[in-house]
Amino acid sequence: MARYSEEDSIGKFEWVNFRKHGGVEATRAARPKMFYPIFAKDNKARLPEIEWNITTNSWVLLESPLGGEEIIIPVTEAGNELRWKWGVESFSREITHFISRPDQSGRTCVHIKSRMSSKGMLPVTTNLLTKLFGGNCRFFFSESTTACC
Repeated sequence: MARYSEEDSIGKFEWVNFRKHGGVEATRAARPKMFYPIFAKDNKARLPEIEWNITTNSWVLLESPLGGEEIIIPVTEAGNELRWKWGVESFSREITHFISRPDQSGRTCVHIKSRMSSKGMLPVTTNLLTKLFGGNCRFFFSESTTACC
């Protein structure tokens, strides 16, 4: 419970990085529609105007950042192209649950509110499965709970 130190009208939460960070489906190549730019400034995040290009299988940015905004994409410091945890529509619909802020290295990142599951347990993550079973295993679950390691 100590991890969930912040609270809003829904309940307790913690901020977690919005960038997908593990598993077979975490890369841009695996889910190209989930690799899109987010504009960040003053702890806020917003979706710029973008358009899907079926020829290049990528999003095209249709606007420039406003004064002081940074373009944030889900790329690691090592240059690995990952993806966001949610698609464009979900991000737009739930924009009040996002902020931008520096990570430990000082890079601006997008963060999302993370809550404890309704059963009072921490959600099982791909990283946990990878630690338990190693990086070469694969688990397949129903689409709503897909996890691979």
